Amino acid sequence: MKVTTKLSAAFGLLVVVLAALLVYHVRTNRAVVVANHELAEISSRLQLTSSRQIAALNQLEETAGKFWVTRDTGYLALFDRAFRDFDRGLDELTANAQTEQEREAIDALAAAWSEFLPIAAQVNRDALVTDPPARMLEQLLASLRFQIRRVVDASQAAIRDRLEASASASRQAERVSWMVGAATLLLTLLIATLIVRSTSNGLQRLQRGTQQVSLGNFEYRLPDEGGDEFAQLARDFNVMIRRLGELDRMKRDFLSKVSHDLKTPLASMHETVQVMLDGVPGPLTARQRRLLDLTQDSAARLSSMITKILDLSAIEAGALTLEVRPTPLQSLVQPAVDTIQLADPARATQVQVRLPRQPVLVECDRDRIVQVLVNLLENAIKFSPEGAPVGVAAHLLTAEQAESLCAAHPRVGTAATPAPAVLIEVSDRGPGVPDADKRRIFEHFFQSSQPGGHRRGGVGLGLAICREIVDLHGGSIWVRDNPEGGSTFVVLLQRVHVRTPDETPSFLELEASAV
Repeated sequence: MKVTTKLSAAFGLLVVVLAALLVYHVRTNRAVVVANHELAEISSRLQLTSSRQIAALNQLEETAGKFWVTRDTGYLALFDRAFRDFDRGLDELTANAQTEQEREAIDALAAAWSEFLPIAAQVNRDALVTDPPARMLEQLLASLRFQIRRVVDASQAAIRDRLEASASASRQAERVSWMVGAATLLLTLLIATLIVRSTSNGLQRLQRGTQQVSLGNFEYRLPDEGGDEFAQLARDFNVMIRRLGELDRMKRDFLSKVSHDLKTPLASMHETVQVMLDGVPGPLTARQRRLLDLTQDSAARLSSMITKILDLSAIEAGALTLEVRPTPLQSLVQPAVDTIQLADPARATQVQVRLPRQPVLVECDRDRIVQVLVNLLENAIKFSPEGAPVGVAAHLLTAEQAESLCAAHPRVGTAATPAPAVLIEVSDRGPGVPDADKRRIFEHFFQSSQPGGHRRGGVGLGLAICREIVDLHGGSIWVRDNPEGGSTFVVLLQRVHVRTPDETPSFLELEASAV
């Protein structure tokens, strides 16, 4: 199921639940309003009818009593009008009875009224002149008042029942609201969890895939099962990786083949120029020798570039195997310095070396680490001004110092267990590396822009090869600013053995090294 379909279904379900809850609330509120309106009508009708009935009874009693005393027929007319008012009120009560209790009370009132009718007839015929009928009238009027109170009590009971029903409906609506609200919340959390989990899993897989591609692993494939957008994205991503892998293999094969094919004619050119410089074909003029020297230098640079391309191709193809054995630190640094001094005797005095006094053994491939140091020294001399010193310093780190440096620097990996390490620094007095380029400078074919926008010669593979070799040794390499101007390239090797720990290094500033 697609992610959009899941979202639509989830939000559709939530909308339906909330709409149903809204309809339920509207209907409940409407029922409560209707019940309140009915209660208001009942209360008003009760108040009016009871008041009229009691007033009619009072009028009957008053007019009958005055008639007995005065024998004025006008009071008979008033008695008759009060009689008719009570009778109409009784009819209204009978027609508007709402509950069974009200109807029973009204029936009792009607029965009492039926008993009163003969006495009322005697009053109208001017026959109520004796005391017993008068006392009977008083008793019947008292009975009617009692029945009216019963009707009032029944109506009030009906009101209380309606109020209780309305309150019960409100409480029921509140309970339903809480239950539906809790269920909606749980449903929302469940749907959100499922959607976030599926989305997060897809994004995490895609993130791992992009990380693998950024590391140059074009064999990595994302799982593409399912029918949602992430599965389709994974399939497209896998196609992209496969094509990138094919292009990368074609590039490596091309560079390797071309570089290998160029080595033979280049070696022939180099030997031919050397033979001419040695004067075998005949003597050379100063101008001819100068041109041949330039050609020899160009051939040497071209040979160095081709060698770097072949080395990088071998590393990427996994064909580079390390011959790791314990090697004295002196045997790593001094051969690199000697190589630089032999290649350019005029600048031999520029290199300043500082090594720990205690013997240190480094588990490494000697030739490859020397290659790294030679490359770093060549760059340092190339970018330093004429006569500026180039420094090579090696610092022994304790296990605690190495662990602190690993925690402080983002590019340094941590060893399986804390152990001593050695830090080799190659410093120059050149223009330095811009902060924006410090991370990218070890990428393939990347060349940092120097002040003024100029780039030095080369193909940008030397530092990439250094990083690959150091990574194969389980170490790390990075660049930081030289406090005296220029840059300092730092190589950390963690598999180190100290023969005689008679000196604890105190000259290393970890915080400065981690910049």
